[in-house]
Amino acid sequence: MRKYIIGFILGGIIFGGIGVVAYTLNAGDIAYTPNDNSWKKENGENITNVNDAIDELYSKSKKINSNNVVCLYSSGTKGTVGAKYICDPGDGVARNFYILEIGDTTIDLIMDRNITQGKSKVIYKYDEAMSYFTSGEGKNIIANWKNVRSVSLPGAEAIAHAVNYNSWTLQNDSGWFYFESHNTTSKNTLGTYSWLYSYLSDCSASMCEVSLDSNEAGGYWTKDLRYSDNSVAKAVYKTGCLTHDGVNNAERHGVRPVITVLKTNLSS
Repeated sequence: MRKYIIGFILGGIIFGGIGVVAYTLNAGDIAYTPNDNSWKKENGENITNVNDAIDELYSKSKKINSNNVVCLYSSGTKGTVGAKYICDPGDGVARNFYILEIGDTTIDLIMDRNITQGKSKVIYKYDEAMSYFTSGEGKNIIANWKNVRSVSLPGAEAIAHAVNYNSWTLQNDSGWFYFESHNTTSKNTLGTYSWLYSYLSDCSASMCEVSLDSNEAGGYWTKDLRYSDNSVAKAVYKTGCLTHDGVNNAERHGVRPVITVLKTNLSS
């Protein structure tokens, strides 16, 4: 990687909301602090300037899609629920995902933000969210996601089990709960599971990592209906909880994708 970046803007490389921009500058001398303080070099050192950032992103981009790799380890405990990976689903765009559920041969990873974030429409009814990747706007977005086995909304039980509420099932669902306490009275104070509700509007009160403005969605739908009459569906909300909403409610929830890949598609 060259030390000097002359006369161009490097705006196409974006990981976790971090844009690196330079113009006729000595990149190695620019102080740089990413908004995710867990972002480090592969050797564990902190990334402190633009030059480090560019070198790290370049290194990772070279590894993705080589040797059947779709997702590169980023942080957390490797191969476990909540671990962060940088994935290229197949369109050449690297995005941040977290392991949500682990199967026998496959792994489900949830994106760190709604795929509808920043678009002209950020909030959807349940049916619109469910069809987003099959007949909605998302069909075009994932047209080149050839590296993944499937794209879907997260499952409510997968969310519950990811926050260690393993006894919770749709069948015994009795309402909503905060992720940390598993009840409706003790709010999130540690941000332990903030990877599930960051990049939502005004989520900072619940210790999320990145809070968006009020023009963005405050939550995202799961794929699961709660009542037999199909009037209510489960959703994740910005307060760090698994809740439910009327399927025709178009005031709160966007679309957050889950990709399914083979375990062999993950790399350190």
